[in-house]
Amino acid sequence: MSAEQETTLMLFKPDVYEKGLQDHIEADVQRLDLRIVERFQISFPPEGVFHLWPRIYGRRWTASLAATLPRRPLDVFVLKGVEAIERLIVFKDTLRESSAQVNSYRNLLHSPDSSGAFQREYAYLRTLRVDAR
Repeated sequence: MSAEQETTLMLFKPDVYEKGLQDHIEADVQRLDLRIVERFQISFPPEGVFHLWPRIYGRRWTASLAATLPRRPLDVFVLKGVEAIERLIVFKDTLRESSAQVNSYRNLLHSPDSSGAFQREYAYLRTLRVDAR
């Protein structure tokens, strides 16, 4: 019995760019044997936090949340591989721990925690697309 191929996504948060970690993270993900099947940039609006993280933020708006909003386009990667969702979550958690990035807003990456979340988030993020690479 072979393991199941899954599709997920990875969204760079603003602190990835501030720390210059884009190439490092992309190379690490490829070493995980996750294939990049699509890559695009988005312009992330303030209400985007409510679409991606409804359980966390509901419709609450805070000054600290507003201060973390991106001022530039963000990269989105659609990834495919065996157990891609769980493998990316483990990678993300390890990266956050090694970078001491445990703040709920500034924590380098976002990735969905289920196939259903991927479908919902991917559909939303495609509406924010500013280019296709």
